[in-house]
Amino acid sequence: MTDQEQHILEGQCLCGAVGIRARVAVLELAACHCMSCRTVTGGGPHFGLAAARAGVEISGEENVTVYRSSDWAERGFCRVCGTYLFYQMAGEATSPNVSLCPGLFGKTTFRVASEMFVEEKPDFYDVPGVDERTTGAEAKEMLATFLEKRRPAQGAKT
Repeated sequence: MTDQEQHILEGQCLCGAVGIRARVAVLELAACHCMSCRTVTGGGPHFGLAAARAGVEISGEENVTVYRSSDWAERGFCRVCGTYLFYQMAGEATSPNVSLCPGLFGKTTFRVASEMFVEEKPDFYDVPGVDERTTGAEAKEMLATFLEKRRPAQGAKT
């Protein structure tokens, strides 16, 4: 994919200590309503913009703190101002993708294409126009399949 076929987004945390430049194919977001995501965002879902790790450049990386929020997930924050920057599978090598927080990029037009953990969504908000909705059980099943594919074959040297 060439740069003409991609969107180049540039943004930063609240204090400017961390900058992010990302090349993304589509401006579509996934919304997660699990309790962990709602806690980290202060009540709403985590809106994530999928980006290939290879297409993400971070300046001020010394100001990024990564917190392991579950057995499989990590969240990145600016250690100076606390801005939530990204979600990723635990261990950078686990996945070639990272889920960036769209608020970093200012006024960009995004579309919410999918939601997960829909049964955990509180009644005080809705996300209209979503194409795909999955339950927590369905999301966990997809996660288990994803992690199983990345596990070394039994007997293989690691």
